Amino acid sequence: MSAEADETTPTEASTRLIEPLADPLADAPARRTFLGVAIAIILLFWIAQFTVLTGMLLLRTPDNALPFLLPRAMVSAAGLAISFGMLAVHSAARNASLLRRSLLAILLAVIGSSLHAVTNELVFADFVGSQFTWVEFLPTTLGNLWTYMSISVIVLSLMYARDLRERENRIAALRAVAQ
Repeated sequence: MSAEADETTPTEASTRLIEPLADPLADAPARRTFLGVAIAIILLFWIAQFTVLTGMLLLRTPDNALPFLLPRAMVSAAGLAISFGMLAVHSAARNASLLRRSLLAILLAVIGSSLHAVTNELVFADFVGSQFTWVEFLPTTLGNLWTYMSISVIVLSLMYARDLRERENRIAALRAVAQ
């Protein structure tokens, strides 16, 4: 051991152990892991949604499947972008209480579903040659609400699990310092 290590006081040693806990980048690998899982879930969700809807249309009306492939892909891409936006908002709200984050999850689901419905109506109206109608907006919004509620709650769960993991790591480090 060096002479410097022998001269370290217990307070200095504790400070060195606690300093990384205050560093927001200290848990960066764990955050990247949770973020990667959230991104993968969102991507898989929208790939599955596009694939299932395309398969259903092919089975029901094979002649109409190909003309609607591009608009469905555009709406799914919009859903993917909306979902990533929801992920960003959830990440930004990580310091809020669980109750506030839960209410935010519900609000994000309603907003996401509404944005998806508007996108769906505008894209398909353009391809079919019809006009956007508010009559179709409400059923489309309600139909997509479960989708966005699912995504929002999954992301909330992942973000909360990440926060719990970070807290557990801080508690373990503080216990080590206290002993």
